[in-house]
Amino acid sequence: MKKIDWENSQIRTLFAAVLIFATPVLLAAGFCFVVLYGVAHNAKGDPNWQFYNFETQSLTEIEAFCGTDWLLDRFASLQADHTYYQLSISQKNAFENPDCWESLYVSVNYGESRFDTKASQISCYLYFDPDKRNPSFEEFMEQYPTETMETGEHTVTFIEWSKEDAESFGSTLSADSEYHAWALFTHNGVTCHLETSSQDPDFFETTLEHIL
Repeated sequence: MKKIDWENSQIRTLFAAVLIFATPVLLAAGFCFVVLYGVAHNAKGDPNWQFYNFETQSLTEIEAFCGTDWLLDRFASLQADHTYYQLSISQKNAFENPDCWESLYVSVNYGESRFDTKASQISCYLYFDPDKRNPSFEEFMEQYPTETMETGEHTVTFIEWSKEDAESFGSTLSADSEYHAWALFTHNGVTCHLETSSQDPDFFETTLEHIL
């Protein structure tokens, strides 16, 4: 067998060229493998891939973790175009352990997409862990005049503003919202923060009557 003469400058040049051109190709191939493997792995349907947040559009899936005591079926029965549920937890993959639940978020939108700001929207946080509550929400409720209503078995403290109301308090609403409301109530011992925005002046009251 003929021995390769590595001292030959032409051979060394050729070898260097191969390394120069092959290295980016190999790196790209490796990157593609990692990405495709990760996508394929996450696409297996394992709900724990996000580790601390489980998000779904399926009422059945979210109730498999949370049970049926959190008004979720009532949000689903609103028949909106987009309804999302997200459970956040304090320990990795502990979705089925109520002691680890921090909050449950429900997002409802009657528009073309989940984030269609021109459409009527509802967002609600149920805080299982009191320390995880949004302090600015309750500070806002304390800063401005509130009203109270009894709906079913719930006592709701709320603020409901039109654009004119907001301006009278030196504030503004979203350009896409004529009416906005904030509500604070307790359900099954859990504090709930609910917001609605709409062009419909009756949307907030109708929403509360339906959910509670």
